[in-house]
Amino acid sequence: MIILPYKTSKLLGWMTVTLVLLSTLFYILLWINKKLQKSKIDNLFISSLKKILRKLIPFIHSYHPVFGTAALITGITHGYTLLQSIEIHSGYFLWLFIITLGLSGTYMKLTKIRTNYTRVKVMHRILMVMTIFIMIFHILDMKYF
Repeated sequence: MIILPYKTSKLLGWMTVTLVLLSTLFYILLWINKKLQKSKIDNLFISSLKKILRKLIPFIHSYHPVFGTAALITGITHGYTLLQSIEIHSGYFLWLFIITLGLSGTYMKLTKIRTNYTRVKVMHRILMVMTIFIMIFHILDMKYF
């Protein structure tokens, strides 16, 4: 049985939030980049931002699975050390969504057949948004503010 101080367990929860948000950052940057590429406005700021995004997106993308895996580990450690058991509550559902995100991402990476790739990609993004909402609900439900 792992026994950690309450503050350490709580810190693990906030680390999980940070890791989930870092994983989400990849899709946010892709969306911004897509909008900028379609933009008719081209000034020094926009062109500089495009150059930064061109370098930042591949960097964030390479760490995206690492952030997700770390979120799984810190999330389950956070929950188990606080409760000392496995109980059904909002954190448990959040963790299941993070697992599902990881499985859909792994499927996209491993699949050689591209017929289902677009569907899984859309499902992955929908799961991401749902995970963010469940995470917000969990934080409010557990009164972490």
